[in-house]
Amino acid sequence: MPTERAVLWSLGAILFEEGFRYLLIIVLLEVFKVQRGQIELTIFLSALFFGLIHYAGLLDQGPIFIISTQAIFAFGYGCFLATLYLYSGKFWLVLLSHFSLDLIAFSLSAGGGGILSWYGNNDLLSNGLSMVFALVMTLIMFLGKQRKIMQENAARLINA
Repeated sequence: MPTERAVLWSLGAILFEEGFRYLLIIVLLEVFKVQRGQIELTIFLSALFFGLIHYAGLLDQGPIFIISTQAIFAFGYGCFLATLYLYSGKFWLVLLSHFSLDLIAFSLSAGGGGILSWYGNNDLLSNGLSMVFALVMTLIMFLGKQRKIMQENAARLINA
C-alpha cells in the first residue's frame, strides 16, 4: 500500500520534473522548428536534461554510482515520456505514467519484484537494459506513420 510519503514524492516529481520538461520540450521544438531532426533533437535533449536533473541527488550526499545509475534509467525513461507526449499529444498521459512509476518505486521495499523494482534498483545492468529498451522503442517511433504523427503534434504544440 502506498504511503503518504510515496504519494507526495510522486506528485512532487510530476509537478516539478514534468512541468520543467513540458516547458523544455516546447522551447526545444521552437528552437529546432526549421531544422531537420526537430523531433529527435527535442526528444534526446529533453531526456538528457531529465537524466541530468537526477544528479541533484548528490546534494543529499547520495553516492555518485547510485545517482548515476538512476540518471541512466531516467534518460531512457525520459526518451519514452517525450515520445509518448509527442506521439499522443496528451500531456496527462506523461503525468500518469511518471506518477505511476514513481508511486510504485517509492512504495516498493528495496527487494521489490520483477521489472517494477528496476527503477529503485541501483544495479547498472538493469538500469542500462531499461535505458536500451526505451531507446529502441523510441527509435522505432521515428519510423513511418508514427514519425508523421509526432511531427503534426509538434507543429500543433508550437502553432507552426
